[in-house]
Amino acid sequence: MTDSSPLKRKVSAFIIRKPPGSANQLLVHTYVADQYLPWRVPGGGIYEGEGVEQALFREIREETGLVNPLLLRKLGVDSYFKDYAKMNVERHNFLLRVPGTMPDTWEHRVTGKGNDAGKRFLYQWIGVDDLDQVDEEYSVYITPDNIPELFKASGSG
Repeated sequence: MTDSSPLKRKVSAFIIRKPPGSANQLLVHTYVADQYLPWRVPGGGIYEGEGVEQALFREIREETGLVNPLLLRKLGVDSYFKDYAKMNVERHNFLLRVPGTMPDTWEHRVTGKGNDAGKRFLYQWIGVDDLDQVDEEYSVYITPDNIPELFKASGSG
């Protein structure tokens, strides 16, 4: 991080589901307009005066359309300098769960007033074999130590 650059506070949501008879899966998205970009997890900025968890649930609702996912735990906080944006970032990362009966894929037009408002995201669930296709920005958290639920066999919780 650099001392003179502005600080952008953000949240990221690692959302999992467990379909009947299958292993846990991670929710990822890409832009409908450019499906060749790496997969990302939902998240975004924290508004001034907004609490971290308040921002988390707002961003999930705006970016995915999901309401009331179960918050399992906070995974950690990253602090880094985003060179192309010339800003310091403090990102709070959380693990959440939704019912295993969620649709396998869906498209959602982002609501709210952020930079991605109005853009269309394509969502899908991925298993452990496809985790290497997620943007490397999130790779520190997609490990057996941080999210063991993703790496368990299909018969376990």
